[in-house]
Amino acid sequence: MSSVLKWVREQPMTTAGFLVQRQIKNPDMRERIGAAMARTRPRPRDGARVDSPLVARGYEPVDAVGPTRAAEMRTWFEGFKVHDHYGRTPGEFWPAEAGPETHVGNFTDEITLRAPHALAIANDPAVLAAVSEALGARPLISSMTAWWSIPHPGEARDAELFHRDVDDWRFIKLFVYLTDVDDESGPHAYVPGSHRSPKLRDIRRYTDEEVEAAYPGETMIIRGKAGDAFLENTQGLHRGIPPRSKLRLLYQVLYSLSRSPYGPPRPIASRADFPDLDLDPYVNQVYLA
Repeated sequence: MSSVLKWVREQPMTTAGFLVQRQIKNPDMRERIGAAMARTRPRPRDGARVDSPLVARGYEPVDAVGPTRAAEMRTWFEGFKVHDHYGRTPGEFWPAEAGPETHVGNFTDEITLRAPHALAIANDPAVLAAVSEALGARPLISSMTAWWSIPHPGEARDAELFHRDVDDWRFIKLFVYLTDVDDESGPHAYVPGSHRSPKLRDIRRYTDEEVEAAYPGETMIIRGKAGDAFLENTQGLHRGIPPRSKLRLLYQVLYSLSRSPYGPPRPIASRADFPDLDLDPYVNQVYLA
């Protein structure tokens, strides 16, 4: 069953809203509709900021993880097999056992949610303040994912090519490196400010040459250490550069105004399962009852 058919079966209203907003490509119109949508959502808690670089550039590093937390999360994920959501390697497998056509190994929602520090990082007050300011409202944690990027022969494929995400009228993603990331392990690439630009707006993959022609010299390559983290408006053009020789482990959180079909159709745990965390029921409603 394709992803969209699965979404329609499990989350029909969420999927309908998701598919409708993807048809609007003009950034000015998207911004106007996004602003109207934000006014219907709960106001941010105290602590939301103004003049965030996330709004202007679409990118902002954050200090929410650090090497100790990253090491503990990596140890957790190393204990579980993964799956290829593109279906190129069937079943569950260890990253070292992936077939030659597989470039990514994903963890399940349950494994990701239960990872040490995953919820604490997603609910970090400074992160939520930055995201709230960018969205103009209190966000939903609508998806939490983790995956290994796997070296493979051949050309870049899928999300390794430049593209825009169109996940909601307004949304922000948190990226956390759980391994050191250099040119051998596939750094993230982003074009700052392109989330507001009308150039290259079709929902498709773009070549490096197309992006360089439209945004000459503007692409930023984000290398870093395990524990480095950044927020990004991935309506802007971005890609994961293919790893050459080393695996890359990454944790990602999607914050949005509306529910996303990328998240679970119903909560998979309870806030009572995490008694040491101060968890906003609204922000965490997708995952936690």
